[in-house]
Amino acid sequence: MDQTVTNVINTINVLTNNTKDAYLVPTLGGAPIACRFKMWPGATKEDIQSLRQFDLPGDLIDFLSATNGLDLFNMQTEYGPLTWAHVLNCQEIVENYSLMKKTGLTGRNKGELVGVIHLTDIGLININIDRLKAGQHYLSYPAEWGSEYFNLTFAEWLYRYIVCGGSEFWNLQY
Repeated sequence: MDQTVTNVINTINVLTNNTKDAYLVPTLGGAPIACRFKMWPGATKEDIQSLRQFDLPGDLIDFLSATNGLDLFNMQTEYGPLTWAHVLNCQEIVENYSLMKKTGLTGRNKGELVGVIHLTDIGLININIDRLKAGQHYLSYPAEWGSEYFNLTFAEWLYRYIVCGGSEFWNLQY
């Protein structure tokens, strides 16, 4: 298994006592927010096989083999439950791709895009298969920045997002 994927899973387990406990996320000028993480059992061989059509990166396949989907930073708000980020499971990846294909949001001059992470109130992060095959940065920024790409693999992005407490680390000034 990819070492960064192992780091992601281990970090979640340490922060949340194997997802049994809430994780307190610091906030600017306020009290910490109690968040939970949810992992599912790893994908079956059939689930993984359904993704072969996309030629996805190995770290994503390793991740889905360990947990077929992931909810990050779940919290209860006055309006109900809220999840900051959701890593799509195998079935959701296939269904989302079919919908994007049907509506013209992937393919042709846009490149072959496969959605993998949904960020609430921000948008979908996609893998650009054409760029991946060409050895270029392939993980898109969400929403209106979707034509820009992280210089990170899927697992590196996920690890950074968790370590930064669910913040939009790509917008932080260093």
